[in-house]
Amino acid sequence: MFAISPRALRLRLQSEATSLQQLLDRVRFALARQLMRNARMGLSEIAAAVRYADLPCFSRAFRKWSGMSPSDWRLGQGGGPA
Repeated sequence: MFAISPRALRLRLQSEATSLQQLLDRVRFALARQLMRNARMGLSEIAAAVRYADLPCFSRAFRKWSGMSPSDWRLGQGGGPA
C-alpha cells in the first residue's frame, strides 16, 4: 500500500522516533478536535467517525491525548453542549 515493505516502514518510523500507532493517534485526535469544533455531531458519532468501537473507548483515548474528557474539551472550545 505504501510501496515500502513493512520492515522498511517500521525502520523509517523508528528513525523518526514514532510509530504507526502514534501517527494514527495524532490523526484521530486532530480529526476529533475538528469535528467537535465545526460539526454538530454527537460524541458517539465522532467516536465512530474516528473509528472507535464505542464512546467509552474514544473518551479514554481522548482523555489520554488532551488531559480532559471530550465533553469538557468541547465546552472549553465554545462548541456548546456535548
